Amino acid sequence: LRTGGTFKECQNKCEHSYCPKKCGEPCTPCQEWCTWRCHQSCPVQLMCTKKCHEMCSREPCNQPCPNIIKKCKHPCIGLCGEPCPPLCRICDAEELTEFQFYGNETAENAKFVYLSDCKHCIEVEAMDHHMKMEMEEIGMKRCPRCHTVIWSSVRYGNIIRQLYCNVADVKNKAFGDPKQNQDDYYKAFRDLKSVGSYHLQQEFKILKDSAIRKMEYIKNFHNRPFAPTIVSQVEVLSFKNKKEILEKLQLIIITVPVYSAKVQARIIHRAKLIANHVLAQTRDFNDMELKALAGEIARLRLFGEYWELQENVATKYPESMEHLEKAGVLLLSQEPFTDAMNKEAQKELDAASRSSGGLGISIEERVMILKAINLGQGHWYKCPNGHIYAIGECGGAMQESRCNECGARIGGERHRLVSDNAHAGEMDGSQFPAWSEMNNLQNFDPHQLQ
Repeated sequence: LRTGGTFKECQNKCEHSYCPKKCGEPCTPCQEWCTWRCHQSCPVQLMCTKKCHEMCSREPCNQPCPNIIKKCKHPCIGLCGEPCPPLCRICDAEELTEFQFYGNETAENAKFVYLSDCKHCIEVEAMDHHMKMEMEEIGMKRCPRCHTVIWSSVRYGNIIRQLYCNVADVKNKAFGDPKQNQDDYYKAFRDLKSVGSYHLQQEFKILKDSAIRKMEYIKNFHNRPFAPTIVSQVEVLSFKNKKEILEKLQLIIITVPVYSAKVQARIIHRAKLIANHVLAQTRDFNDMELKALAGEIARLRLFGEYWELQENVATKYPESMEHLEKAGVLLLSQEPFTDAMNKEAQKELDAASRSSGGLGISIEERVMILKAINLGQGHWYKCPNGHIYAIGECGGAMQESRCNECGARIGGERHRLVSDNAHAGEMDGSQFPAWSEMNNLQNFDPHQLQ
């Protein structure tokens, strides 16, 4: 079906034309009339009255072909109403009998069928038996000599059509209902338009632009008779998969503010690499590729925590570094990132965080807490024993309280934090407390003094 990730041209053909579609797409039925009829001198005079794509209304004629071979003037070795074999029983005896199927090839009155797809001549009784044999798998019959698929043969036209109907059923199931496919594609596009990301803006635009081009193509062929298959189920799945992967990458980037600027940049860069790899695919992903991509997204989610701990832990906490190195072996591995690797890496990162006096919770748990509390950056602090708490409103300490975990003094008065408490920037990625001189300096514009 495919070469280099692309579909080959369809091989289906008849005496009137070739199918212009790609392999895998449902073929458009030929609407010309069937031309199979006996030779004018034949006493049987059989003629098909159906259209080319329909089952023929006549049986094969077993009368000898009355034609004479032009090159040698010997009688034709074929049958009435069928393409004349190019070989002669007398002049080409060796070539004609070099392939023996059932041993009838050397008989004095043996007749042969010419297979135009591969140019071979096969003895008719053997070929009739071969074509009528049941097949174990859905597919087309092949030449018994060279195994080329038989697409064109008036004698076996009904067998070929029936086999192709079976193949077409598989194609139709794979391609799905055209109307349903279009509806699914439109819905996926509408959902895509409602999402966006500053950091993946270009990548979402590429996907949107490809969808717009596809919908313009759909519009151009709308309601045309025998139009090509417009949207296949494969294309719908491909578009949905790309959209879902971009959305998952976007969700990871949304958590980026809990990290330092350097780590944020590394996460965004790696997310873009994955996104561009996905967008470059000209076909849908198979199950193995989708599993590998899911692994890379899971790996990226942990990389943020890994890089952040690398920056903060460094050589200060030997025990943490040991856990961090174990996590690094898994995260930096060139192997596909499996569920088992993901669980083990998360376990080591959590251990590294606890050993370094960090939060000791996973990034997912931290993001859930931040979303639930819904405060701006710089509102998180920790007691002398490292237990985290938040201050609402302006973020400045206005009253003292006691830590729920250890009973130590927390908070403060008049925007001054208790001396042994500290800003917990590791919780939300903030550099300074919300109420602080350094944070106010971030908003300072010296030009306003002029």
